[in-house]
Amino acid sequence: HLVLPRCTLKRYSNKKTTAQKQLSVYVRNMQLAFWSILFGAVPIIMSDDLEKVQKDGLFQGYTWVVFTIIVFQAITGLLVGFVMKYADAVLKGFATSVAVVLATILSIVIFHDNVNMLFLVGSALVILAVRTYTNNPPVVSGGEAKSDAK
Repeated sequence: HLVLPRCTLKRYSNKKTTAQKQLSVYVRNMQLAFWSILFGAVPIIMSDDLEKVQKDGLFQGYTWVVFTIIVFQAITGLLVGFVMKYADAVLKGFATSVAVVLATILSIVIFHDNVNMLFLVGSALVILAVRTYTNNPPVVSGGEAKSDAK
């Protein structure tokens, strides 16, 4: 429903929090969670479901599958926070790609989803790119290999 505003604000908040490197991962996650809560609550308040939520609660109709997805998303958020704090830009892109591949693999195992050939080719390319990057670290000026460890 509100995908475009959420994406825009997430991009803005990512830029803002990336500029604030001294903040802990937990504080950064709280900053991002504030916007999620705000933009998640607005559609509920403005919809016809507000009375249902007030009567039966926010978690009405949730199953173990929904709670599992919420837990995985929370863990993913923490991992993204750690990656944002300690990794360079290329590694962040690889982390995102690997996360998509792993989430899809989990989806196949847990929910018996089907994948097409395009996903398999894309997964192979992600794995190849990560392997190539890790076997050939970037070179900074002066000819030395840059270390990502801090």
